[in-house]
Amino acid sequence: MKVSSYCLYPYVDFVYDARDSKLNPKYGYYISAYLETGFSDEASSVYYKALLEGRFIHTVGNLTLAAVGKAGVVDEEVSESLPESKYFFAGGAFSNRAYGFRELGVILSSTEDSIYGASTWANLTLEADYPIWGDLYGAVFTDNTMLTEDSYDFTGEIISSAGVGVRYMTPIGPFKLDVGMNVADTSQYGISFQIGQSF
Repeated sequence: MKVSSYCLYPYVDFVYDARDSKLNPKYGYYISAYLETGFSDEASSVYYKALLEGRFIHTVGNLTLAAVGKAGVVDEEVSESLPESKYFFAGGAFSNRAYGFRELGVILSSTEDSIYGASTWANLTLEADYPIWGDLYGAVFTDNTMLTEDSYDFTGEIISSAGVGVRYMTPIGPFKLDVGMNVADTSQYGISFQIGQSF
């Protein structure tokens, strides 16, 4: 496999945050766009990487509902010249909680993935949080992830997970404990910890 040494990684990052709180939002939305390009020491070797994210949060009574969508594409001018770390992987508290951090590679079926990074990524998370007692909240969620080998290919297989969690509210945001499992193979599960809100 041919691997080039990239010398420059210029990027732009745009964020518009209309949430009512950055630590524990109850209402609002958040939009971000990231665009990166890379130029190697070989003039013909260039890549582009784009990532879009949108979050929407709304509270009805004490029930907080959140949706987080992400989509990304890596486009290479020269095939197999990009370091593996520049491709997309999923898993962990910010994507699919049935798997460990960056454990998911290109998805082959609803229960199988590969070790290779993806050129196209899409992820949709839906979550509902509800107070149980004092500063303790319960949560249910679903994470749905697609990772495909080819750029701009949004027709791939999806791995869906569902789970439950608890949140303890602190002055620096919630302490979160989640347990998620693959809905097509419940033997595949993950446990994740996080301080701060993911939406």
